[in-house]
Amino acid sequence: MVSHRSVAVIRTGTRIVSALLCVGLALCYWRRPDSCALITLCPAWVWFFMGIAVVLISWRRRDMRVIVAVALLWFVFLLLFAEEPMSLLREVGRNTSEWRAAQERGDAVRVVSMNCAGGSEGAAAEAMRQGADVVLLQESPQAERVRQLAEDEMGERASVVCGPDAAIAVRGQAEEIPLPTEVSRFAVRARVTTATGVEADVVSLRLLPPVLSFNIFSRDCWRSQRANRRARREQIALIAAEVGDSAAEGPLILGGDFNAPGRDGALRALPGRLRDAFGEAGAGWPNTATNDFPLLRFDQVWVSEQWRVNQLSARKSEHSDHRMVICGLIRETGHGGPGESARFSRASPRR
Repeated sequence: MVSHRSVAVIRTGTRIVSALLCVGLALCYWRRPDSCALITLCPAWVWFFMGIAVVLISWRRRDMRVIVAVALLWFVFLLLFAEEPMSLLREVGRNTSEWRAAQERGDAVRVVSMNCAGGSEGAAAEAMRQGADVVLLQESPQAERVRQLAEDEMGERASVVCGPDAAIAVRGQAEEIPLPTEVSRFAVRARVTTATGVEADVVSLRLLPPVLSFNIFSRDCWRSQRANRRARREQIALIAAEVGDSAAEGPLILGGDFNAPGRDGALRALPGRLRDAFGEAGAGWPNTATNDFPLLRFDQVWVSEQWRVNQLSARKSEHSDHRMVICGLIRETGHGGPGESARFSRASPRR
């Protein structure tokens, strides 16, 4: 039989391990080094529940203070590094009065991003039916089909720009901005003017797929995750070199399937003038991959300072293995006016 002293030692050791695990994971999520890509690919709340489970194993009424202290440590970890609690506390569809006022002024832009699951026309059409001014597609159907779908779902005035893997559909005008060959394989860029006259530089992209292996006991798995993160950062750096890092570049919307969770270390390569729209107005359950079991926020929209994010949510799709992202943007007063539009329209694409 195990002695009472041995049981007490095991309980104490379990709590210490749980606390140390929490601190170690906090450092990983704070720094997000490539060497820890395998760990941070998992949602933070997964580790939270594992940590709480370890605490509960050591449950003993007499040691309540210690147990509560370790549990609180895990709750702090959850609040600091999990995106879901903040998003769930926000009300979906808030600020509707502000949105309507912006629509009346012609300053509102509705953006929808959808991964079309290997070229599903149903998924593309579904995204275009959301009343969007700008639709970002990834794994898009063939160019001719995208054009026909845009005309059918968004009206005769719709314009499209298509690349090998991504596409942009606009209720208005779209002019392609050529990208270097190594970038055009995973992204497409256009200068758009919506039907209400709002101008913007728009990029739709689909980055390198992730390594969906979580064998923490395999050295090869750790190496694969690290290499995958670095390769994706290189793609983002190529995009960053094209769109610039100055507000003088004009209003920018960059979105699509990043194949990386929110706050991923590779995203730090994005230009400083861009911010994740989710952090400003994301509401409801934010994750998009996969459609039936959304555990990761792979599909994202990033915007420049000329925009105020009014609302953002993920909506279950009928034809894709990803959920779509629906984002409401309002052109900031003082940005994108006549002077800004003139400067933006004169800007030439980078080569």
